[in-house]
Amino acid sequence: MRKLLRDYRWLCVTVCLMCLVASAWWVISHGSQASEWVVKAGSFAVIVSITGAVMCWNWGGELQLQAKAPNEPWLWRADWARGEVVFSTWMDVLVAWGLVAVVGTVGYGLAFLTGAIGKDESGNITTHWSFWAVTAFEAGFLIMAAWRTRTWVRLGGRSVLRLGTLPGRAGGRLTGTVNFANRQHSSEGYTAILTCFRTVVKGERTEQHLEQALLPLEGFPNAPQNAGRGRLDLPLTFQIPPDSLPTSGGVVPNDDAGDDEWFVAWILTVKARDERDDFEITFEVPVFA
Repeated sequence: MRKLLRDYRWLCVTVCLMCLVASAWWVISHGSQASEWVVKAGSFAVIVSITGAVMCWNWGGELQLQAKAPNEPWLWRADWARGEVVFSTWMDVLVAWGLVAVVGTVGYGLAFLTGAIGKDESGNITTHWSFWAVTAFEAGFLIMAAWRTRTWVRLGGRSVLRLGTLPGRAGGRLTGTVNFANRQHSSEGYTAILTCFRTVVKGERTEQHLEQALLPLEGFPNAPQNAGRGRLDLPLTFQIPPDSLPTSGGVVPNDDAGDDEWFVAWILTVKARDERDDFEITFEVPVFA
């Protein structure tokens, strides 16, 4: 399965999209006379096809990156491989509202064509359960799009970390420059901190442990530099102790409650010193032994 997704990602996505078209056509062809099981089966097939296409595209891309650099796990993520970690972009907002439009158009279109929305003999509007299912999905995507838009507006646009060292090394340094919009709100400067979290998932319980918290060598507070065009650059350098945990993940056998999953993540957080300013951006960065 992994080899299939890695070598034939486009084929897998195409098959899922063909299933999507076939499922939608099957439901639409029955029209308003479709029985309840046709609506249920067709709606389920549409959802599975969309989910399958997205999963094949994302998972297949990750497997391709792993195949290109099997011994360099910091290149398994596209943003790390580029040396740029992005917190918020206009593309996030565009994709979010695009999903709202697609889900609304496809979902309510199918609901209308299959009779999920209609009128009874008395002229009263009637709705099928599938109409409310579409509405619930649409509400979820609307909330996500609104949150992404708020984040974009609050930060004044795109925020990105350009890595100077790839990866950061235990016993060495992690360097980079955070580029963000000059909002002219934080006259007191900014604070930056690099934290290492170890997360353990034990069944339904998740435990998060703070392993390390590092301050930049540049001192405190951190003063950004003018990067032009209404942007600021904040150069940062962190000295990472030799005994630091590397970015990793795995499974720990546990006979009592099944296997425990765990992973280690390094998070760089930049926020405004002024408590009245809610500016805060985070980036997951690669740190390896």
